[in-house]
Amino acid sequence: MPGDILPIAQANGLMVELGNWVLDEACRNMREWLDNEVPITTVAINVAPVQLWQSDFVDVIRKTIHQYNLPPSRICLEMTEDVFVNFSEHRIQTAFSELRALGVRMSLDDFGSGYSSLGYLRQNLFDQLKIDKDFVSNLSTDPVKQYVFDCILTLASNLQLEVVAEGVETESDMRYIVASECDVLQGYYLAHPAPAAQIADNLNMTKRLLSQG
Repeated sequence: MPGDILPIAQANGLMVELGNWVLDEACRNMREWLDNEVPITTVAINVAPVQLWQSDFVDVIRKTIHQYNLPPSRICLEMTEDVFVNFSEHRIQTAFSELRALGVRMSLDDFGSGYSSLGYLRQNLFDQLKIDKDFVSNLSTDPVKQYVFDCILTLASNLQLEVVAEGVETESDMRYIVASECDVLQGYYLAHPAPAAQIADNLNMTKRLLSQG
């Protein structure tokens, strides 16, 4: 699990190398999915703060996308609020401006789990906001979580941000989120992590079933 791997990578100074490998694998898989007409529109790639701090980070993204001949809009870079720690506002603006010029999408991951990033939301740095699983778990039975969840949806809608609810693990929570008109759902109730080939097979099977009515 990531919770086991990432601390080891961080302790051994391997986060940049690991992140670059993940980027390459994700883009390679996306190219294969496109070539095989798998109904996947976007691949999301987690980015560690230390990657964003590298002076060649945008160049690495650009070269990898070019290598696999991908439309940049097919790539969504997910970043947590940690990217704003020890990272000057000028550096953030520069990096995000370059990424926007490249055409990739950007997502603020685990929203609500760290310190407030409302100022950066106001600066239109992101295309997507992912609500942290702590606000999603037991959502259907917790009025306080429902209030917070609904407020985040309203905020995101007013800022024209797509919203992802992460950590959906029960049918009741899924039904509440769907009724709330959240854009995207993510969690074990819908699917578990799987190899790229299995994801392609599952989606192609779903596509065939839908086409049959």
